[in-house]
Amino acid sequence: MKLFRSVLAVALSVGFIAGPALAAVEQVSVRVDGLACPFCAYNIEKRVKTLEGVERDARIVTSIEHGIAKFPWKSGIAFDPAAVRTAIREAGFTPRELTVTVTGAIQVSSNRDAQTMLELVDEDAKLTVLVTPRERADQRESWDQMRALGLLQAAKLRVRVEGEVRADSADTPWSLILHKWAPLEYAAQVIAEIDDLACEQCSTRTMRALTELDGVIHVEADYETDRVHIWTRDEAPDLSVLRDRIETLGFKVTHMHELDEVSVDGRDK
Repeated sequence: MKLFRSVLAVALSVGFIAGPALAAVEQVSVRVDGLACPFCAYNIEKRVKTLEGVERDARIVTSIEHGIAKFPWKSGIAFDPAAVRTAIREAGFTPRELTVTVTGAIQVSSNRDAQTMLELVDEDAKLTVLVTPRERADQRESWDQMRALGLLQAAKLRVRVEGEVRADSADTPWSLILHKWAPLEYAAQVIAEIDDLACEQCSTRTMRALTELDGVIHVEADYETDRVHIWTRDEAPDLSVLRDRIETLGFKVTHMHELDEVSVDGRDK
């Protein structure tokens, strides 16, 4: 396995002091009703750039076809979901889903009987990462779903999380409904190509089985591409062990390899 690559180590090397990792909002995406023309996009861009967390020269990306505006959030400025929604309304449009990409360290803050289970820490408020089951379910099922997604195994590691803002009251910390996440600290990444990964349940079974292995941090299984992406620690199991675990589920692994290059922020080169 490759040497452990860590964004946290890079941060410490350029002058950050050791201590609890802070969560940081990197990008904001908001779905907008009424975004119909270039002039609409210009009005949104002009209003969004009045926000404290948006640089005046920031690149605002708008999609008229999909009714979405995306923009980066300034480092060191606390994210204010209510202010973003207000800016969209003042531009003359109706804000809908608000999605953010956040980096930080996952902390398990409660047991399976509590509603709040995983958190990222921010200077101004706790950012709660919630997993919402697709259908109504009890807390045990929510906990098991997070275990299948690998979130519990990633506790204390720095991660990049994308999710929809669930609450943005001025009196309470805002929270996220998790869409997807990836670790920023890991030793290697493995790609497995599989025959007959036919449905979402197949993907979930595969993710759950692999994340039970020591040394596996996170797994993404995509039944539409028949591809499984595995993030591991230094003490990760051999490729043969990963292959055997997948094939015990009844799937055939047609190809498996370790990615040659990994960037320091956890993205493939």
